[in-house]
Order: sequence, then structure tokens, then C-alpha cells
Amino acid sequence: MSQRLQGELIIRCRIFLPSVVEDMHCMYFLSETCLIRLYKKTGRMATIMKIAVITCVNNEEEYAQALSYIDRLYVPDGYELDVIAVREAPSMAAGYQMAMEHTDARYKIYMHQDTFIINREFLRDMLSVFRSDDRIGAIGMVGCDDVPINAQAVAAWNVGCVYHNCIPARVQYTQRADRQPVDVEAVDGLLLATQHDVRWREDLFDGWDFYDISECFEMRRAGYRVVVPYQESPWCYHDNTYSKMLNYYKYCERAVGEYQDIKPFVAGGVSARRREYDRLREDSREELKRLVNAGNQGELIEIFSDPDNRGYLHLREYEILADIARGEQAEGGMRFWQAGETCEELVRKINDLKYRLKRMEFGADQGKPDILYILKNYSVCAIKTVAAAYEVVDERVWKQLTENM
Repeated sequence: MSQRLQGELIIRCRIFLPSVVEDMHCMYFLSETCLIRLYKKTGRMATIMKIAVITCVNNEEEYAQALSYIDRLYVPDGYELDVIAVREAPSMAAGYQMAMEHTDARYKIYMHQDTFIINREFLRDMLSVFRSDDRIGAIGMVGCDDVPINAQAVAAWNVGCVYHNCIPARVQYTQRADRQPVDVEAVDGLLLATQHDVRWREDLFDGWDFYDISECFEMRRAGYRVVVPYQESPWCYHDNTYSKMLNYYKYCERAVGEYQDIKPFVAGGVSARRREYDRLREDSREELKRLVNAGNQGELIEIFSDPDNRGYLHLREYEILADIARGEQAEGGMRFWQAGETCEELVRKINDLKYRLKRMEFGADQGKPDILYILKNYSVCAIKTVAAAYEVVDERVWKQLTENM
């Protein structure tokens, strides 16, 4: 990969710290409302077109993982890849809109900080879809070909595929037998790529929900197609965790009022039973967090010995901790859960192990150094527990680990 440093990009902002990081040029911008960080990565030939990857960031550890996958992408000859991080954004739509205004890239990839692009040919494949029809405005990894009348698309995805943290780990929806893109009404915002700029409705969606559905509706208002491409295997891994969805229904009702020209939506609201269920989920998480911070391993193990308490995404990390503690007590030796460690520190360790195992699964690891790090810092019980929880089942992973034990 050749290194070609580009000229300064100044659009209603101030550059205050330029630096060079390996093959990438790094610049920071201070806008009126948030901090934007830009990396540049180029192909071998003279640059004629730009692609921007745009992410709103509030978790540096997770975003570092996303960057490690982005850095592995093959940049097509004649293209330049800008990687833009937006920090301190007041909302997802506002952050995306600001980044859109700060780059002159034609092609933009808006993605969550917990989305890892595992298809190294992603950029080429994306461009191929866009070039097939200039009317294609947006691409997503999973989508919905018929958004429900209450506009709650989150439970209606039925096109495309993705790896994620739910069971099963690979979601495989409908795809066309002729391998052509499928037209949909909306796509999941885990990744949304565009070749035409359409305003993000930060005026209506001033939080962290429904911005993606709205953008798809805006694309369709502007006369563009929204599609999900054919994927032989998922192009992305979505490292999704429990989402509170506290304001989802509020924004859903706003969408119902705004997009009557798209479909005669009817506000479905949210039942008192659903609100109570959401409250109980939050309460249970807080109670388990208190147990962990108090170092009460025994009670946590007892709770998750009951099958009725297992298998919930919002309790995933606590279930993993209980299973590791139980297994290590039986085996003796290395301890994952050290005295005095906080819940935040323990979850960070779970994530570290998960990230390393997933990189091995997707062929994005550093080889021997990663393997030796895992074996040095984590017990066999911890490795097996985390791998099982996140469905790391690739035989190559276990072969590499066992060969070095």
C-alpha cells in the first residue's frame, strides 16, 4: 500500500493536530458541536474517487476493533479511503450529517462503532452494486422489504445476512437466487452505505434510534432505491449488545407522522406490559451489577444455575462471568475474576477475549502473538465459555490454540 498524504481538508472547522500513522494520514477537526477525526488510506494509482467511512464514537475500545478491520480492507486502485470518527455528537443523525458536510467523498459508509467489516473486498463489492444502477441510493447488510404498518422495522428484518451476538450467530434471511440486490423499504443502521447525499433528519430524530429507517425513507422520497446486496457469506460482524431502546417508540411515532407519503403508517404505541418488561430488565441488570461489584461470585453462580435465568442478551455478560467462576472453581488454577475487580473491568476482559477469538475466527488476528496472549492471560475454562457464548465454532481457532497449549 503506497502512502500518499493529501492536502488539508478545511470546511467550517479548524485543524489542530496533524500526524501520520503508518499508511494513514490523520487529521482532527473541531466543529461547532463535536470532534471529527479523519484517517486517509489510498490505493496504488492516482486517486480519482473518494470513499468515506463515518462512525459516531463513544467507546474507544470498540472503535479500535472496528478500525483494525477497516485497516485490512483492500482499497481499489484509483480510490482513497477516508475514515472519519465523530465524537461528542448530540445524536446519530446530527453526527452523520456533520460528517457528510465535512467530506467530499461520493461514496459514504455510515456504520456503528460495533460493526466490523470482515469482507476484505467490501469496497469493491459495494462499488459494484452502486455502479450497477445509479438509482441505488443506499445499501445495507440486512433490511426489510415491507416495513410494518406501525413502522417498527426493528422486529421485521427479513432480507440479507450478518454475523451478530445473538443465537444463532449467523442470521441468514432471504436473498435472490440470481445473486442480484434485493429492493427493501429500510435497512438496519449497523451499516448503511450511500452514493447520493440525502439529508439526515436530525430535526426529527435527535437521539440514537430510527435515524436509519428515516434515512431510507428520505432516500425513497428522493427517488432512489434502497437495496441489500447478495452476500455469499456475511460481509460484517455486528458486535451488538443489549440495547435499552428507551426512546425507540417515541421516534417511531414521529416517523409515523412524518412519512405518511411513504406508507399509511398507524401509531402502534407501546403497551404498559412492554414498559414494565423494559423496566424489569433494567432493574435486573442493575442488581447483578451490584452483586459483581461486591465480589459475590457464589450468588451469581446460583442465579445462573437456574435454566430460567439463562439465554437472555441483556444478561449475557453476567451469565458468562457466572459460568467462568463456576468452571474455574472446579478446575483450580488461573482465575479470571480477581478480588476487587469491578463489573466494568470484568466486562472489559470478556470483550478483550471475545475480540481476540473473533479475529482468529475471521482471519484478522496477528497469528502467534494473539494466540500466546490468549493462552497466557486466560484459562481454558474462560476461553471455552466466551467462545461458546459468542459461537466461535471454527475448528481452525481450536486447532491453533491447542497446538500452542
